[in-house]
Amino acid sequence: MKRQANNHTDSSNKRIGTLESLWSKQKKVDEPSNSTCTTLDTSISIIIESQTILDSSSGKQDQIVANYNASSCDISISVDHPPIRPVLSSYPVNNENRSFQSQWYYNRPWLEYSIKNDSAHCYYCRHFGISIQTKRLQSDAFTTGFNGWKRALETDRGFDQHVKSSFHIVATKNYDEYKKRLQSNASVINLLDKSRAELIKENRAKLMKICSTVLLCARQMIALRGHEENGESKNRGNLIELLHWASSTDPLVNKILNDSDSNATYLSPTIQNEILKILADQIRRKISNEVTVSIDYASAKVLIKSIINQVQCMRNEATFEHLLNDVIDFGKKHNINLNQPTRFRRKTLIPSRFKDSVVFTTTIGQNDWGNQESFHSNEDKLRHELFYSLIDSILIELNDRFNDENILLFSSVSAVHPSNQQFLEIESLKPLASHLMVDLKQLENELSVVKHFIREKKASMKTIQDLLTELKPVNEAFPATISLLRDALCLPVSSTTCERSFSRMKLIKTYCRNSMGDERLSDLTLLAVERDFDIDLEETVDIFSKAHKNGRILLS
Repeated sequence: MKRQANNHTDSSNKRIGTLESLWSKQKKVDEPSNSTCTTLDTSISIIIESQTILDSSSGKQDQIVANYNASSCDISISVDHPPIRPVLSSYPVNNENRSFQSQWYYNRPWLEYSIKNDSAHCYYCRHFGISIQTKRLQSDAFTTGFNGWKRALETDRGFDQHVKSSFHIVATKNYDEYKKRLQSNASVINLLDKSRAELIKENRAKLMKICSTVLLCARQMIALRGHEENGESKNRGNLIELLHWASSTDPLVNKILNDSDSNATYLSPTIQNEILKILADQIRRKISNEVTVSIDYASAKVLIKSIINQVQCMRNEATFEHLLNDVIDFGKKHNINLNQPTRFRRKTLIPSRFKDSVVFTTTIGQNDWGNQESFHSNEDKLRHELFYSLIDSILIELNDRFNDENILLFSSVSAVHPSNQQFLEIESLKPLASHLMVDLKQLENELSVVKHFIREKKASMKTIQDLLTELKPVNEAFPATISLLRDALCLPVSSTTCERSFSRMKLIKTYCRNSMGDERLSDLTLLAVERDFDIDLEETVDIFSKAHKNGRILLS
């Protein structure tokens, strides 16, 4: 009987040895032994829980399928590694003919299993247990390795005994604090990012308030700065005084004046000039975009002739009747009575004492009754005195501005545009050259060379300015051509008239602002004159932020 038991024990040991040989690797002679990590001869697909997370409501655990290859660790090394919890189809059997069971992982997030040692370990106690063991708090077999599978589920023994031990309770508490600390670190980072975003948003809003106030002063043509802008002054200029007035109802403006650092208020004269330039440059870009498309004067000639013909065709009774009906319908829609007949009133004649003055009496009578008899109705009067007169005035202006000589000159200007079919043709350029008094013979000789010089780059040219830029390095070789191109660019501008700028400049550059620089005057005048353009304050702040990347306040 004793021999049979020994034989049974030997066979069990053989089975264990066989399994150990399966999971182990033949060590080299000079290879050190590693009790924690092991390498495998073959790759076996197993399930390893990377991080066991207990759901308080359902008690479920999250598992991640990984490939347990030759470089995997047999058991967790540090707190940076999750518990190793392999799920195998079968586990090694010990001397008591018992083996580890994968269902024991359930509701035990601390449990991990070592395949090499065929033992269970406590993840919490191994990595978060107290470093100095006392008699009261002593570690148990789960720290070094437990394989008494027969006693694993017994009450007050195995798993139950370990969970109730003081050492495990302290380790669990340490593990919970460690997780909270990790979450706290992540929360601090998120909090810092959120705080930075809120600070940037507030700083941008402050700068937009300043920019809008600067724009208000510019468009109202009032001075921004005062004679003294220190805290003791009673009048610190319109800009600061407007901000102080707004601070009584706007908390954000109040922060600009009271909470900002003295060297980062962005209210200095230098910053004001910079903001004015950014605002004015926005309008300049919009104006430039509107006039970027070059005019083809050859096509414009046909268009102008067509417009003149259409206006001439409008001078008839049918067009007037249609327009009059539209006016009557508009009056009815807004309860305006337009059908009141003309009431003739006798004008006061000269006193009776001048009755012998036949000349005066006859003249007054002829003028008054002659005008009344010439129009039989209000409609007739409107047709002749208003509608026909207006059409005639428009035709006179169009024919005067766009006569044959001007149209021929404009057509010649279009011949220097790269997209024109008559590009740099001497016959098309003769009217322009004659008007600008350019030597035709020299121009013809230069154009023959210029065409060859720009032949390969013509496709990339979109405007006359592109052509002039291309010839700039060799402008001394083509003086007549360069002069023609420059005058062609200036001709449309020189024919324009200024309607409002000078009157606005008188209001801007007053006696008290006579020391203003030219650049500031240009920006202020542009903002005061071009009121139809909308200003994007967000774009203004973006441009300002790019110019002040190392500024004292965060803007991006």
